Order: sequence, then structure tokens, then C-alpha cells
Amino acid sequence: MTDSNRNAGNSNRADTPLSVTLVDNEEVHTDNGRTEQNGMAAEPPVPPVPPDATEEPAVGSDDDREHAQSPEEADRIANRLTMRLQISDINVPKKRACAVDPDNVAQLGDSIKLNGGLLQRILVRKVGNKYFLVCGAARLEALKLLGHTEVECDVRDYSELQAELAEIDGNLMRGEQNPAQRILSITRREAIIAALGLRAKSGDNQHTKRGGADSAPPKTTAGIAKETGMSKRTYQVDVQIGKQLDNDTLDALASTKHTKEAIKVVAKMEPELRKAVVAKLKTGEANTVVVARRIITRERMKNAPLLDSNTKYRVLYADCPWRYGSTSGNGAPEVHYPTLSIAELCALIVNGKHVRELAADNSVLFFWVPVAMSEVCYVVIKAWGFEYASEYIWDKVRPAQGVYGSVRHERLLVCTRGSCTPEVDTLFDSVQVIERSNKHSEKPEQFREIIDTLYPSGRRIELFARKTVPGWDAWGDEIPGILHIG
Repeated sequence: MTDSNRNAGNSNRADTPLSVTLVDNEEVHTDNGRTEQNGMAAEPPVPPVPPDATEEPAVGSDDDREHAQSPEEADRIANRLTMRLQISDINVPKKRACAVDPDNVAQLGDSIKLNGGLLQRILVRKVGNKYFLVCGAARLEALKLLGHTEVECDVRDYSELQAELAEIDGNLMRGEQNPAQRILSITRREAIIAALGLRAKSGDNQHTKRGGADSAPPKTTAGIAKETGMSKRTYQVDVQIGKQLDNDTLDALASTKHTKEAIKVVAKMEPELRKAVVAKLKTGEANTVVVARRIITRERMKNAPLLDSNTKYRVLYADCPWRYGSTSGNGAPEVHYPTLSIAELCALIVNGKHVRELAADNSVLFFWVPVAMSEVCYVVIKAWGFEYASEYIWDKVRPAQGVYGSVRHERLLVCTRGSCTPEVDTLFDSVQVIERSNKHSEKPEQFREIIDTLYPSGRRIELFARKTVPGWDAWGDEIPGILHIG
């Protein structure tokens, strides 16, 4: 568990989730970023307890209770115990939400020395005559390294689930977890809230008292997100991803510190591919989802059956996985699928045969080119044995952000080898206005219909296909067996 020696004013925030409930089917509002936790001024160092002093717990003062905003808050204040304990008497549970980061412990040690003590007390719970750590593992380790033998603690009468919830909320509020760790925490948090019966039901409002007359009313997702230092939207998205991925997958992603974008891609993968990617990450064969996908693709292509030497195609259709300079961010192709360099595309082997060998002497290639690849694409076209003849423009209606402008079009080049003019006299508008889908790089099926209309005869293949279509052979790492004969 990562920890911090800050936010002294929030030292009792771990209590709040215990009365938290969620409202189902809330309206989703877009809200990016986190709610920042402001650092508080350090509290004066706690003087050591004299050897002959008795260990009496301190309770919330009458003045504190007088200024409480509600009866339940006054009751919580009255039952907040603060006491000085021997560090050796604090039991640390073996199963914790997060492992302690040694670097964080070292930083906390420096902070403790600088401020003359902790800015935020350690939280423990009392079970019988024993004390168990709830929040503050890194702070506790830092004190041990500094040679301290005692520490002032907040003591709560928590059940196991309440203690786990407090620990999770402490981790979320500090914001030090990587995206996969945070999703794991939120997924477990949701389960605990449900187990404690704190989830609101349809029709609940601010007057609802699910836990009795003195209990707090159900809280909205926005309120819960605020308490854990997150935006409402971030919390809701993490909950949804947690429902799509199992803990084994999230553990593998957490250990390799993947971005939120990469985790979303894994969540959308077919179960078989996702399982293979996780296996590569767990064995250490790959350290990112992108590398794992590349390895899996190479293995599948190596084991794919070879095409018959006499197989020739009159019509070829290709949407290449171009490798851009950027490899991060939701728009980067590498986040969604393995990409190929220009050199790799030029030397492309399709089930044992170079693309040049696939094409018939008289054939046509329909070749998708994004704006950024408009210059270098001709190198690949030439390497495949074709020449540029014409093109279509796809107006996507909804633009995507580019470096030099808002890009809303893509080119479909028509390239020929030998003589391969259309078989029909039908003329299609060279600019096709079709609103793009939300799936990364997905092309409209209307263009395939144009190809089938212009070239109704002859064998045809789609390279880098994502699905199989009747009448077409399909080759690509998203196709079962790499090659499908249509």
C-alpha cells in the first residue's frame, strides 16, 4: 500500500465511506481529472508519553461535538479515540490492498524528520486486546526505519469489511495507484458497499435512513467520487471497466503499470486474445499490451497454413496498420493493434507469399492511406508491384484532431497492375460522405460494395481484415487461423 505523510486535515476521512451508498442509474456527466487533495500545515509534534503515564484514550471534545453538523457526526466525534501505541503492538494484516513502495517510505522518512513527526495519524482498529493496522503502512515503516518505538494512532471499532473499505478509500484519496490498481480498488469497493447494504435503491432521497434513524442518507456517485478524490466521470468509467475485466487480468496490467487507454483496449478484446495477452504479461515475455500483441501475431502467422503456389488474386483490398511516431494516447494505433513500419509493409509476407506474388498479372489494389502517410505510401505500393491510377476520398463528417488541422477525410487509392479497368460502366462519386463509427480505424462497408460493383468477377482478398465477408478471402491477426478462404 502506498501512503503519504500529508493532508493532516483529512485524518478522519476514512470514517466517511462507512455511511456511503450509491444511487443506481445516475445521469453521466463528462468530467475529466481528479479532485485534488490540498496539503495541510503540519500539526505540532506529539510529546512523548512519560514512562509512568497511563494509556488513556483521548475522545472528541465537547466543543467538537457542539459544532457538529448532525447528531450522527457528533456521535462519530465522541467515539473517535486517539491513543499512543507501541509500534510493536500494531499488527499488520498479511493481505493488504497495495504493497508498500520502498521509495515512498524513504520520502516519508524525510518528511517526518523535517516536520518533527507525522502530519496524519495512523489508523488502526481494535479487535479484543489487539490492534490491527487499517491505513498507514508506509508511515509505519518509515517510523520503524527512523527508530521510533511509539506512534499516535486513531482507533476505530471497525469490522473487517469496514476496515478494508477505509484502507481502499485512503489509497484512492492519495491518488498514487496506477490505473489498473485503481480499478481493482474501485471494483472491490463496490463489492464491499453492496455487502454492507449501503447501496441506495430507486426512490431513495436525502431523507432516506437505511441504517436507522441516526444513519446518514444515501449518497450519490458524485459524492462518493469526491470523497475518494476522483471526478464522478472517472469513477463511473473505472467501475464499468472493472465489470469487464477479471482480477487476474487487472493484476497483470497493474504489475506492468499500463495506461488507462491500454486497459480500455484490453477490455474490448475477444476473451481468447485477452487471455493470451495476459499470459505474456504474467510470464514476463512482454512488458506491455502492444508487445504482447506483436508476439502473439508473429506466433500465429508462423503457424498459419501456406497458400497454394497457384493462388492469384484479381482484387486486393488493404487497410494497413501504419506505424506513426506516437505510441501513446487513445488515438495512437499502437494502443489498438500491432503496427508495421514502412520497411515491414514493403516486405509483407502473407502465409508464405510476398504480396507481389499474390497479385495476378492483371489486378487492382484498393489501398487505404491516412493523410499523414500520403507521401510514403507510394513506396509500399511500388514494392507490392502496383502503380497509382486514381482514388476516392472518404469524408468522415466527424473530424479527428490533427497536428496541422482538423482531419475529417481519408484516401482510398486505386492502384493497378497490368490492365485491370472496371468491368461495368457505373461511375461512383469520388468523394463519399459517410459518418465514421466510434471504432478506431474502422472503414465503411459502402467502399467494399463499390469494389464489388466495379469488379464483380475474379478472386479477391482483404489484407489486415478484421472480419470475414462472403465471397472474400480474409487475412489478418484478428481472423481465426490468420487466413479465411471465402
